[in-house]
Amino acid sequence: MASISEEDLRVIRSLREAGVLDDVEPHLLNQQNGVVVVVCADGDQSYDIFTNHARMQDAHRSDPRIHYITRNGGALRLAPYSPANKHGRTTQLDLLDEIAETLPMKGIETVALYIHAPCGKAATSAISFALSIELLFEAKRILKANVPGVRVSCFSHVDYGPNFIELGKTKQRLTYFASRTKWEEYKRSTRSPMTTT
Repeated sequence: MASISEEDLRVIRSLREAGVLDDVEPHLLNQQNGVVVVVCADGDQSYDIFTNHARMQDAHRSDPRIHYITRNGGALRLAPYSPANKHGRTTQLDLLDEIAETLPMKGIETVALYIHAPCGKAATSAISFALSIELLFEAKRILKANVPGVRVSCFSHVDYGPNFIELGKTKQRLTYFASRTKWEEYKRSTRSPMTTT
């Protein structure tokens, strides 16, 4: 299993301090009818992501209702210019179609887009964590532009590895809400587009 690079870890810490990656507030995401979760297929992280998201539904439902849509790279695949998509393939459009057909079929209005670190697909596609965040928000924009009325929230799951203490927490794996507003503020304050690999 891969580990987070020092540069990505530095960026994650900086994004935590800036509030771009924030603690999850489950009541802010309406999941009364369930949620479509677009996530990486990574077998080392999928169970933790699923159980964390199921706990998020406790405030909305008596039982979890999560419709999983997986691709290697998860939400990274929705951005049309993503290096995670192979040239000449229609992965981005196929994924967009699958999400769009799922919502009315299951009676769900909410989509949760996920990236995670470390991610094998991101690594093999030379996608830094900063670029992953940029692609995550582009994925949200694309989804909202193509699926009228959909509610979309963005998340990042981080596996810090064993024996890591993150801002006073001792849990190895943490899921964060990702704020586009804070991301745009962060980019302006650092005068960096933060999208390079």
